Amino acid sequence: MKTSFSRYALYLLFFCLCCCAKEEEFPKGLKYPYLEIQQATADDTGIKVSASVKIQGTANVKEYGFMYHLISEKKQNEKRVQVTLTNKKLESVLSEGLVARGNFQIRAYAIVDDKTVYSPPVSAVSLISSRPAIMDFSPKEGPAFTEITITGSSFTTDPYRIEVYIGPIRLQVMAADFDKVVARVPDGKHFGSYPIRVVFNGQEGESEESFKVWGPELVSMSRYEGIPGDTVTLFGKHFSGGRWGPYARLNGLDFKVLSSTDTKLKMEVPFGKPEQFDTPYPVSLTAGEKSAASPFTFTIHSNFGAATATSPNMQYDYVASFEADGKGYFFDFNRVVSYSTTTGQWREESQFPGVPRNFPIWRRIGDKGYLIGGMDGNRYYGDVWEYDFRTATWLKKQSPSFSMYYVASFVLDGKIYFAGGTNSRSSYTLWQYNPQTEQFTELNRVPGYVSYGRAFTRNGKAFLLIQGNVMVYNQAADSWEVDSPFSATDSYALTIGDSEVYLLPLKEKAVLYHYQASTKTWEKAAFYPGCTTDYYYTLRFSGFATSNALYVGAFSSNSTSSCYNRLYPFEP
Repeated sequence: MKTSFSRYALYLLFFCLCCCAKEEEFPKGLKYPYLEIQQATADDTGIKVSASVKIQGTANVKEYGFMYHLISEKKQNEKRVQVTLTNKKLESVLSEGLVARGNFQIRAYAIVDDKTVYSPPVSAVSLISSRPAIMDFSPKEGPAFTEITITGSSFTTDPYRIEVYIGPIRLQVMAADFDKVVARVPDGKHFGSYPIRVVFNGQEGESEESFKVWGPELVSMSRYEGIPGDTVTLFGKHFSGGRWGPYARLNGLDFKVLSSTDTKLKMEVPFGKPEQFDTPYPVSLTAGEKSAASPFTFTIHSNFGAATATSPNMQYDYVASFEADGKGYFFDFNRVVSYSTTTGQWREESQFPGVPRNFPIWRRIGDKGYLIGGMDGNRYYGDVWEYDFRTATWLKKQSPSFSMYYVASFVLDGKIYFAGGTNSRSSYTLWQYNPQTEQFTELNRVPGYVSYGRAFTRNGKAFLLIQGNVMVYNQAADSWEVDSPFSATDSYALTIGDSEVYLLPLKEKAVLYHYQASTKTWEKAAFYPGCTTDYYYTLRFSGFATSNALYVGAFSSNSTSSCYNRLYPFEP
């Protein structure tokens, strides 16, 4: 017992000595400050916290502040807010990285040399979620599938709870942390420059800078006009990179792509629809899901002139015609309709006194026109009528003993020749009609079948389009021989003056071909800008030629399309 009492006395003496000693005699015991949080209150601005320094300590403090983290998350994700010590007090409003209804652990801290001391922790439940803040991002532009690293604050470590947008584009979040998000640009139709937006817990943060999503940019063309078949080059940026394409279009019409790079597209000018000829349109380009329109226009030229005024309502789509005195005279079932190249006007000239009909021969010799044959339903005709186009009067002439319609015909030396079509005697025989004697003469056979529009004259010679060839007629020998090959023999023929021959095919895209006498070849001269045909349906062109131009069109009795029932002029 004596020993225990002695030991207690020694402890008491040591305590008294310590209490009476000076502070510098025990430097290690009072080196670090002692911190204590007095308040942690949540409101609509964040969490207001205050702490006091109970013991200052002897060491030099480098930094004071608060550290806090969501209790449900890892402690190493703590956020730090530096605070200035004022009158031994620390005060701040914690606003970054908050989650509504989240329980946060909060500690005050002080950094002394290489050591950090903390207050005992407290907790507070946040009433708000913090708005994400974007400090920077990299890269600043790129194509689809570019990965962007975004730095900032008030993000989350859960990539499924945070959303990233560039304008209307939602990105795929690849990785996330409180101060960094990595997101990938998807492939899609949108492109351009937009700020980046980060959305978390209903709060949104937006970058000051914009990210540029690459998409096609159309800068210029090698030419801004051309005809079908021409080669042109489109210049720009970002043509490649899409999952398909690039493709170029003009008002819904596809160019044929010959080759492409990221900055250049070599293309062939397409054949236009009626509304696409001779009208400037912007070029559009599609690369993957992205499309862009050019700031310039391109024009597909037809080389035809502007269409004439609409004709009177024609009763049939077959309208035979001839030219006289600068006017085209058209026979339409039971009447004659004319078009004046001088006034540009249509007018009805006369009514036909005979039985109304379709598909007749309708040719001019001198100052008279002659109508021969035709059909109406199941009735075929062979009667002959003479028409005085200056007085608009008719005279019936002597008729043959056979009927014919839809034949190919031409005029040589004041006589009308015809073959093919449907003939009650023979569709493979060449026939001659002499207006002076009113007689029909049967000549030799033709070398194949022909029909309406497949005949023309040039420099006093006659030609037929038969089985892929242009056949020339030897009038003296009454025989035929090949003049030149031409595959589209199902064509409509016109002669300007007496020497310039043009053919307009009826079962393909209507290219106007010009005969080159020196080489006996046919070259593209123009592209018919009116209504065209498909493989199964044949247009029946009608028209006439003057000494310096031709006028051609297609007529329809029931079409409301503006490309029917008018003529398109062509001047070489």
